[in-house]
Amino acid sequence: MPTFRELERFILNDDRYGAKWEKIRTADHDYYEKKLPNGEIWRTKVSFAKQKEIPSRLFQEILKHQLYTEKREFNKISKGR
Repeated sequence: MPTFRELERFILNDDRYGAKWEKIRTADHDYYEKKLPNGEIWRTKVSFAKQKEIPSRLFQEILKHQLYTEKREFNKISKGR
């Protein structure tokens, strides 16, 4: 399973749909927002425990409901390709 560090790398590298993620605040986690050209706003957060693996079920939920991507694309973008 990916770590929160890999999730953060994905967020920093992801420029799909002509938009980048922006850190909107830091509190108990780092919170990010991506504003798409069509007005849609995506939100996610990244734990400070960057070395920890993301539990499988949580990772699937993040992919589907926050990043709107699949694991293959996540792996490609998080590696900077």
